Amino acid sequence: LTTQQEEFEPVIHTNPETGNKYFLTTPDTWLGAQEQAEAAGGNLVTINSESENQWLFNNLGTNGQWIGLNDSPIYGNLEGDYQWVSEEPVTFTNLRGTDNVLHTIEGEDFFETNFARHEELGQWNDLPSNSDWIRQGIVEIPADAGYNWTWTYFGEDFNPNGNDAPLTNTPNSDNARNAFLDNLNNVKIEDFESYADASVPTTLNFGDETAQVSGIRSIRDFSTGGYNGDGTYPISGDNYMFHYAESDKIKIDFENPQSAFGFSTTDAGDGNSKVLLTLHREDGTTEDLVVPLGQGTSNWGEATFFGVTDTETPFTSVTLTNTNYKYDGFGVSDN
Repeated sequence: LTTQQEEFEPVIHTNPETGNKYFLTTPDTWLGAQEQAEAAGGNLVTINSESENQWLFNNLGTNGQWIGLNDSPIYGNLEGDYQWVSEEPVTFTNLRGTDNVLHTIEGEDFFETNFARHEELGQWNDLPSNSDWIRQGIVEIPADAGYNWTWTYFGEDFNPNGNDAPLTNTPNSDNARNAFLDNLNNVKIEDFESYADASVPTTLNFGDETAQVSGIRSIRDFSTGGYNGDGTYPISGDNYMFHYAESDKIKIDFENPQSAFGFSTTDAGDGNSKVLLTLHREDGTTEDLVVPLGQGTSNWGEATFFGVTDTETPFTSVTLTNTNYKYDGFGVSDN
């Protein structure tokens, strides 16, 4: 678990021609990046002209990046009928194919820009939205829209071993964690290593600050060998906190208001469950954030990282809830 009191600001680029604001998501699938964009009050970018296309790779870099164009049936589109997720009309395209036409298989429904990076800067290519294709997306916030400063980071690594053995390599979670930490100062971490196996802590220690914790939870020491086979394990070290039962929650009440909170989970999302993070803000309001886990048996033994920051309305406590599946638990680990 990680907290931060001090604020951060993501790198925001303002287009002088339109006044619209742009920034990059954390690495994700196309659909995951679009979820991040919607949570921020916008969409993946709509590109309306060659000058805007040029401006984007001049200012946001030359890596492959998701844009809002798609021909996915998820949005009611037919193959080859390209539409912007913002529902703006398509007035400009820069497809990589001959004569600005793509000829790709069904299922490659979501577009990136800067195809092949430096070889074809600003050209667009379509790809599937799955864990094989992870990259940042370009978020566009209209000039006349209010910006939601709740900023989230997410990475998910599926486990080919299922519940039989823990993952030893978690690149997607690591990328999200690193992007989260890169924007923080005064980071304070609780790694659970100071607690005894099977203990039920009431106080967590984030550096020189404390927080009160309540709900169904216990500390597990994975090195004892007594917890192999249920898919939960620590991301680092030996210890992690185990949460069980949909009917209860883990709530953490901080000593001082926080502007960032991040956590790792293992074995979350199987049994069609979701993890819900609720922020209890200093001004008395709350916000529910659904960790966008994949679903089904592929989640057995998986590892994830989820982080959130808010520079305008700090929070005094957070609640973690297993929303849909009361008979399965998950591990909460350090990051």
